[in-house]
Amino acid sequence: MQQVLTIAKEIRHYGTKEILSEIKECVELLKAIGIEGMDKKSYTVKIGRMTNSFGKCGHKVGDLCNYTITISKYLIEGGSPEKLHNTIMHEVIHSVDGCHGHKGEWKKVAGMVNANYEYTPIERTGSDGGFEAACEKATANRMQKQYVIYCDNCGVVARMQRRSRVVQLCEKGGCGCSCRRCGGKHFYVKVEG
Repeated sequence: MQQVLTIAKEIRHYGTKEILSEIKECVELLKAIGIEGMDKKSYTVKIGRMTNSFGKCGHKVGDLCNYTITISKYLIEGGSPEKLHNTIMHEVIHSVDGCHGHKGEWKKVAGMVNANYEYTPIERTGSDGGFEAACEKATANRMQKQYVIYCDNCGVVARMQRRSRVVQLCEKGGCGCSCRRCGGKHFYVKVEG
């Protein structure tokens, strides 16, 4: 018997509280189809700047009870509610005992979820046009301004996207660094974009 899930219509304003609520719903769904050990798990939520994945699930070495699920802010900003909910379930499945990769047990549990609930099928990979557009926009914004550090001696170039401590020190005339090509210690900085 397939069950219908509650999927939010508006996700752009999702924060860690809303994602944690969806994680709890996913845990209950997994328990309902007979997945054991879910009561022993606890979850922390982070929102990350990943542009190469929708989410990730991790735990400290040897600690199989406390998981951190990180969801890409670009999925929240530009993805569909279905893809976000699917991603959260995908990551929660990784917290099931034996489901650390995308084969074997993980594939079996994902198949059980797909058979029992009206999900966009849980897959190892996926795409979402809104996510990809949000990532492209973020990448374009990051690339608009660059700090370019030039070696005074040989002209080698290093590009930085942020005005980091190294950039600030180079602007003042000395960063304590040496050129990777000539070993020079004097640099100047230009801002492009």
